[in-house]
Amino acid sequence: MNKKLQMFFAAALVLFLFYWMFFLWPLLGSIRRTEREIIKVKKELSSEQTDVVLNTATHKGALITLYKREGQISRLVKLIEVDMQKNGLKMVSFRQDAQNNRVTVDVICRGTYRNLVGFLDAIKDSDTFLMLDSLNIAQSDKGLNINIRIVSGYL
Repeated sequence: MNKKLQMFFAAALVLFLFYWMFFLWPLLGSIRRTEREIIKVKKELSSEQTDVVLNTATHKGALITLYKREGQISRLVKLIEVDMQKNGLKMVSFRQDAQNNRVTVDVICRGTYRNLVGFLDAIKDSDTFLMLDSLNIAQSDKGLNINIRIVSGYL
């Protein structure tokens, strides 16, 4: 009986080692790589945000257009929705607030790193002045959970 028990534990240990080597270790490596990418994106965004603030008058030679309050709010909401859909981000929650001469949009969405970078590039290339107020990213088994706050001023 003692030898059978030892053989069982040895087989269980070998199976666990194969499980660790072929499933868990690559999964943990993927999570570490994604965490490094998130840190990299946060650093890039902080440097990009200061560049945007310094260059508020024009973007690629185009004047920033300020619209009337209602028109700008609806245009901003539509712009963000379309850019998210184009870049493959799935919107979970969308809330906008207009006060103190600015429009604040809070969006919670899901997607991948590539989707997020595409959306941020679309925001950057927009002819409307948009500023990224905050960006929080959390890794989940379904991808990235992204919480974005975008601010735009109006007259």
